[in-house]
Amino acid sequence: MMTVRQSDIARELGITQVAVSKALRGAADISEKMRQEVLAAADKLGYRKNMIAHSLAEGRTKIIGYLVPGSSGHFFSHILSSIQTYLQAEGYQLLIKTHDVSSELDDNDVELFMNYHVDGIISFPKSAVPWNESIYKKILKQNIPIVLLNQDVDLPGAVCVFSDNNRGAIECVNHLVKNGHREIGIILPDHMYDTTVQNRYQGYIDGLEQNNIRANNDYVVRYNVMPALERSFVGFFKNNPQITAVLCYNDHVAMKLYDFAKEMNFKIPDDLTVIGFGNDIAYPEHLAVPLSTVSQCGIEMGRTAVELLMKKINGERVPARNVIPTEFISRQSVKNINKKGDVK
Repeated sequence: MMTVRQSDIARELGITQVAVSKALRGAADISEKMRQEVLAAADKLGYRKNMIAHSLAEGRTKIIGYLVPGSSGHFFSHILSSIQTYLQAEGYQLLIKTHDVSSELDDNDVELFMNYHVDGIISFPKSAVPWNESIYKKILKQNIPIVLLNQDVDLPGAVCVFSDNNRGAIECVNHLVKNGHREIGIILPDHMYDTTVQNRYQGYIDGLEQNNIRANNDYVVRYNVMPALERSFVGFFKNNPQITAVLCYNDHVAMKLYDFAKEMNFKIPDDLTVIGFGNDIAYPEHLAVPLSTVSQCGIEMGRTAVELLMKKINGERVPARNVIPTEFISRQSVKNINKKGDVK
């Protein structure tokens, strides 16, 4: 089957190829009647835009690279859906490359984007390994705009979009104190180079200080891999029986704590209050004990990332740091121990 060209549409309608080109682009000097006739003829003949030729003419590929960890969760899916929606509105396509969160970023992770000459990149920096900025610097040297998601890093030329993890953790501690808790533990990954971990931990410390509670290092559980997490719970609660509440790094950690509580035959929240972070599990309100947590707005993060990237592509100046507000969601996993009664 032969490729249908704009010249074939022009011949079909008895007009110039320039007029066809303008009509397909939606040029202002082409009437709506003519544009509809051209579109109808293009559909009849089976015309498809030559994206390679269009890219050469425009000097842009209209492709954005998206480097994302190979993990699932509502937070990531909401961001992806939002990015795709807003990029489509801008006439862009998304090229997705997943990466292994447990190994260092290397050239192979971004080579695909270079080969396709993407107009920009949206990336989740790896969180389970130290920050490797050399790869991103190499991209920036090629004048490819970058938006980094969920990390607050100092990389001149790049734009960061991240949740207000510090404020979110402070609100968790405030809610716990309001409900009578002062012996408050926290469970975190052992990734202190990860700014999300840093900011949530700092929010925990700040929340304690604001409520005149002395931080206790014995109340902090750090883990390297999720499968080993439950084993650490045994010694943690045996050595700290006075703890009444635990703030978890994310909702998946909170679910591990739920499983441990079931195995040990103690009840949430009667025996232990639990708060998650992320609102990142399916239907948390439908759990036997609905999980209190912090919602990160993945949709807003995706929208903001696209908006800033489009401005960078068009040569506009944008803020380097862009913070997306979080929202505390109160459910039934927090017990009010001030006095008998319902959770506030």
